[in-house]
Amino acid sequence: MFTSDGYRKAASCGWKKFIFCAGSVIMLFGIGGCRPKETSAPEPPGVTVVPATVATVANRTTVIAQVKAYDSVDLVARVKGFLRKRNFKEGQAVKQGELLFLIEQEEYLANVERAKAALLKALAAQKNATINYERQKKLYEEDAVAQITYDNAVCEKMEKDAAVDDAKAVLALAKINLSYTEINAPFDGVVGLAAYSSGNVVGTESGTLANVVRLEPARVQFNISETDLLRISREREKTGAYPKIVVRLRFQDGSEYDHTGAITFSDNHINPTTGTFLMQATFPNPHVLLIPGMYVRIILESARKQDALLVPQPAVMRDQLGEYVLVVEKESNKVGRRNIVTGQKEGLNIAVAMDDASSELKADELVIVEGIQKVRIGAIVKPVVQKSYLLETPTVFNSVPCTCKKIIYN
Repeated sequence: MFTSDGYRKAASCGWKKFIFCAGSVIMLFGIGGCRPKETSAPEPPGVTVVPATVATVANRTTVIAQVKAYDSVDLVARVKGFLRKRNFKEGQAVKQGELLFLIEQEEYLANVERAKAALLKALAAQKNATINYERQKKLYEEDAVAQITYDNAVCEKMEKDAAVDDAKAVLALAKINLSYTEINAPFDGVVGLAAYSSGNVVGTESGTLANVVRLEPARVQFNISETDLLRISREREKTGAYPKIVVRLRFQDGSEYDHTGAITFSDNHINPTTGTFLMQATFPNPHVLLIPGMYVRIILESARKQDALLVPQPAVMRDQLGEYVLVVEKESNKVGRRNIVTGQKEGLNIAVAMDDASSELKADELVIVEGIQKVRIGAIVKPVVQKSYLLETPTVFNSVPCTCKKIIYN
């Protein structure tokens, strides 16, 4: 039998079970009555693309170069003596043969006169020996003198002839030394600072008295890479001749030199330390704007232009397989890879070879410029064409004209 307390407990337990069961049924009906919401697929990432554009460009390479004097001569003293005259103003233009330094001549003039006197004496002795030889020869032919007498006359004549030749050589040397007292300009050019003033004793140990350089024309030396040399060699292989190269020069201020140059020297080996190839171009220098020691930029441009694809430089990437770009397939909007072979830079763009089998990019393909880090090959993307990345193709080399004034040498 249940007591009142037991009945209350049982009743309380029964109500709890009923409430739990009812809540469970409501939850089941509530869950069963709600439908899950349908989730929409994420939109493909947007990327900025530009079409690969065909343009006519010339192979161009820009390198740092240095101006060299066409000729440079250090004037030195070849005889010793007081420096009588310095016959020029430092830094002025000089003409070939113009007297620049004069060394005292008195000693060397005296040596010339002494050599002349010695020559006259030798000539007199030679004449006497010749007369005696002719006499003895005639008598010997008539059997009027002994063999030894004739032989002595022959030997004496030979000795006097040799003495004359020696005296002539001494005189010539004396005249040469006298000529060394005058130091003249070896060519038309500009003379530099003088190391000695008048009154100093100079000689062979004095070193350089002054330097004269020829500034017209001017030589410009530069080095090209093995890659550029290989490109030139391959173009020669295709055409059977070295490609004609237009050589331009640009100053440090960005202005372009008014004259074009010509390649006048190429080395016979590649520098093993730097991996570069030495070349030299010669430029007209009528206004003396190219000064020896000046650093400039040389632009080597092939005269033969060719078609190439232009793509923005930020689109080009590189890995172990070489250079490549990512493109968006026009029909599927899928990302693909195109291996490329690049050439020279054209403004913000870079040229891509069209005639190279290793270059897979085609004209008008959409090249990804922005958003590359958000995509992978084979992914679907949303391309947005942005043509402002492509600049007008500089088929003709443009630069700021040179406004430099002619340097006047007094």
